Amino acid sequence: RETLQAYEYLCHIEEAKEWIEAILEIDMGPTTQVETELKNGVYLAKLAKSFEPNIVKKIFEAPNLQYRHTDNIYFFLAFLRKIGLPEVFYFETIDLYESKNMPRVIYCIHALGHYLFDKGQAPALRNLLGKIDFTSDELDEKQRQLDEAGTLLPEFSTV
Repeated sequence: RETLQAYEYLCHIEEAKEWIEAILEIDMGPTTQVETELKNGVYLAKLAKSFEPNIVKKIFEAPNLQYRHTDNIYFFLAFLRKIGLPEVFYFETIDLYESKNMPRVIYCIHALGHYLFDKGQAPALRNLLGKIDFTSDELDEKQRQLDEAGTLLPEFSTV
């Protein structure tokens, strides 16, 4: 199928979403909106704060504080450094803030999930490949976005 890549990627987004939701005890909305929800760094800063409260000074949530949203992302990346997640899994701030490489962000969340699970500090990410469905419109739209961005999907199975 032409949308197999989109299907796999949407599954990985849903896996990351469920993992974040379990830790933060929140609802992030539909899978197709997760990338948009992550852009301001709020959920990632909250995730960092839940494990390392001293890393996150303040979470900037207000939409009119767009210029401060990069601070949220910075706090998350500082958290990754503090806990020792290998840098090969990190993303660049613009990958998220400007949506330059969202698959890299989702890959980083997966790596973090596996890393913290191995340390006994977080639940495991579920493997949802073949276990969830998306509409043909959702698959077509995500495939269009992936094609437009021209970014290769990371090899999630190697995390």
